[in-house]
Amino acid sequence: MERCLHYFRLYPGTETEFDRLHAEIPAEVAEAMAEAGLHNVTAFRRGTAARPGETAIPVREVVPPLVLRSRRKGDRIDGPRGSVTLKSLCAGWKVSPRRAALAPVLVDRRGVVAVFGEAIGAVTATRSPGPEPGEECLLVRIAGGAKERRA
Repeated sequence: MERCLHYFRLYPGTETEFDRLHAEIPAEVAEAMAEAGLHNVTAFRRGTAARPGETAIPVREVVPPLVLRSRRKGDRIDGPRGSVTLKSLCAGWKVSPRRAALAPVLVDRRGVVAVFGEAIGAVTATRSPGPEPGEECLLVRIAGGAKERRA
């Protein structure tokens, strides 16, 4: 799965308007994306409070660069409860191997930062136990879900 990332720097005070305009993908944009073979959208922003549907990853936990990709053989996430392979994680979610292959995985120089299970009907797993109140975070939202392509 190839991903394209657009990082926007917003002027202070424009966050609410940006969020309003980008809350849903307009039908004509979704149609053009589908025709181009694009099947989901991921939004990243920085802040101190996650909104519904966002995953908060403390900035202190991230060692750039960040790459959003699909799962690879041997991937592991070192989370608050120990280390686990992504294969085992997805099996625990009772997700088929074919569907599990579609889960977006965020990685940095230290390894897997997060597995966005919401995109495949599961839950998100992160290596961080979560942010402290008021801590600056990378806020991530996966929209549209993963879709299997038929051969």
